[in-house]
Amino acid sequence: MCHAESSVAALLVAVAAGSLVGVTTTKSTLLWLGWAVATVVAAGAVLLWSNWGHEPQID
Repeated sequence: MCHAESSVAALLVAVAAGSLVGVTTTKSTLLWLGWAVATVVAAGAVLLWSNWGHEPQID
């Protein structure tokens, strides 16, 4: 796992934990859906950015 992948994993864990706390404290399904969409978009953007200009490496 490269540095970018570990950073993305840490980010996803942090956002998921934050969204869980938000859901349990606000009981808002709409807020949870917003967090979920934002998480997916952010993860996709970070993955695309971290892979930009890099060829996949096969071991």
